[in-house]
Amino acid sequence: MFPKNMVLTSKDGYVENPEKNREYFKSLYQLSVDISGKNIDNVNMDVLSMGMTGDYEVAVEEGATYVRVGTGIFGERRYETV
Repeated sequence: MFPKNMVLTSKDGYVENPEKNREYFKSLYQLSVDISGKNIDNVNMDVLSMGMTGDYEVAVEEGATYVRVGTGIFGERRYETV
């Protein structure tokens, strides 16, 4: 069972040009449509999690139902060495 599809386009969530991720978002959306069309038992493709603070607008335009915007809300993470 797939609880959701999720794509991360960069390890830190920062993108200089969000448009560069559009192709990845389109591909994942199409994959979810294709899988959904197969009507596989116990597979639900209603959740599509893609996009982060730097590119969520493009992700939503391409079909995201969840986005991760923690940096936009809480600010950059500070990693301190101990």
